[in-house]
Amino acid sequence: ATSDDFVKKIATLAISSNDPDRSTVDVSLKARAKPPVISVSPNPVDFGGVILSNAKEKTLKITNTGVNNLEITAPISITGGDASDFLINPDTCLPIPAGKNCKLTVTFAPSSLGTRTAAVNINSNDPNKTLKTITLKEKGSRRGVIWPVEDSNLRPPIASPYHGTAMAHKSRQVRN
Repeated sequence: ATSDDFVKKIATLAISSNDPDRSTVDVSLKARAKPPVISVSPNPVDFGGVILSNAKEKTLKITNTGVNNLEITAPISITGGDASDFLINPDTCLPIPAGKNCKLTVTFAPSSLGTRTAAVNINSNDPNKTLKTITLKEKGSRRGVIWPVEDSNLRPPIASPYHGTAMAHKSRQVRN
């Protein structure tokens, strides 16, 4: 490890004594400490296809592979053109001790059809990655089709990922 991999720490130690000439002696302390290291997985987070008016959850794992506590220095945020379709639970497991992790749930609930993208932004005290960005993507919301079937001769069309259109249904017989 190079000296750039370590954070410089400076402190003063005050030693009290009964010496009438010097009741306190200050000693300067200097050291280098291995910093926290942030790692987030998965990246990117792929939600696959989600039907409109439904939601899907994925878990993000934030790991501290460094030596000192990992601190999140600002609220975790979601940005991008489709940010309002994604929600992240509050970050309640922070700070993250060395070698430990924190799991956060991201929920995707599409507000309209089509591919949706956004990003989770995590600001931390990792000196090499003060901002960690995780891509959120969903390959294309689609409409769900519900067919009430009261007659056994009726066969609903198969829902298509192409904006609510339908494809022909192949008939299959099942015998018991």
